[in-house]
Amino acid sequence: MYKAVNNYLPIQEIIQDAATLSGIYREHLERHQETLESNQDLNAVFKLLITNKAPMAIKEKKIRHQLEGMGLIKIRGNLCEVKYKLYQLYFSNYFQ
Repeated sequence: MYKAVNNYLPIQEIIQDAATLSGIYREHLERHQETLESNQDLNAVFKLLITNKAPMAIKEKKIRHQLEGMGLIKIRGNLCEVKYKLYQLYFSNYFQ
């Protein structure tokens, strides 16, 4: 936000690039990506959630808790969904 406030970058450009490798959240997103890549089961379940684009049940308690702990999902009732649009956009490209 420092760059936006000091007119280094327009806010529209920051928002447009947020879910890309050149965006301000790059390091944060890459850390999540590395964690997912290091755990095949976690990666597979999150990929299903991203590609389905709809809330779904995650029956594996450990995976559900790990994804929630990472802040990637939110749980509503018995269904899980991607927590932020930023994650949906970034990981949609990653999982292609």
